[in-house]
Amino acid sequence: MTIYFILYLVIIGLGFIVGISFFKKSSNKIRPLTIYLGLVLVLELSSHYMAVIYKNNMPGFHISIPLYFLIIGIFFYKNIVDDKIRRSIPWTIAALILFAIVNAVFFQPVNSFPDNVSKGTTFFYIVWAAVLFIQFLDNSSAENIFANPVFVAAVAIMWFNIISLIFFLLYPFMTRHNLPSYSVYSIHFFSNYVYYLLLLLSIFLAKIQIRNDRKVLQ
Repeated sequence: MTIYFILYLVIIGLGFIVGISFFKKSSNKIRPLTIYLGLVLVLELSSHYMAVIYKNNMPGFHISIPLYFLIIGIFFYKNIVDDKIRRSIPWTIAALILFAIVNAVFFQPVNSFPDNVSKGTTFFYIVWAAVLFIQFLDNSSAENIFANPVFVAAVAIMWFNIISLIFFLLYPFMTRHNLPSYSVYSIHFFSNYVYYLLLLLSIFLAKIQIRNDRKVLQ
């Protein structure tokens, strides 16, 4: 376990701990993020030990990617106001999970990375994050959207998945042509830190928001 991986887990774990500290008081709009961070922490540790003990952690991705999609999908369902898009989210989640099962059985077995499923989730994450991003831009100019935890989370999800999409497009090309892929992989690795730091910031902002609302009521 490298220092970089430990730091990665610390960021995720801190976000989960902060989220749990005010979970009952938090809005339904932000709770899925706390659940998501807890799930990421457990599955990342499980995946690491699978790689160490069994030398193959690919089966874990067949579980984690659909689970993450379910939780993040709920986050978008709670926050997107466009009724048509909102109503389509549960159906999209169900279809993706079904596709993940079919993909594991017929196309990409559990001992390989579920690339088809990962690309599907990346596409929907970008679309949903863009919808939420535009939704906030349409809000009153008097609102500081950069202090809004939901907006920060949307930016985080959009950032991470756009970088992931670039990684998916470039990495096979560079591997196929024997080009140095370290720089592309490093960018993808760096984007993980930015992603979870932004989610941590989102959780902190949600806690501050609750504290400020309580002061106003007093």
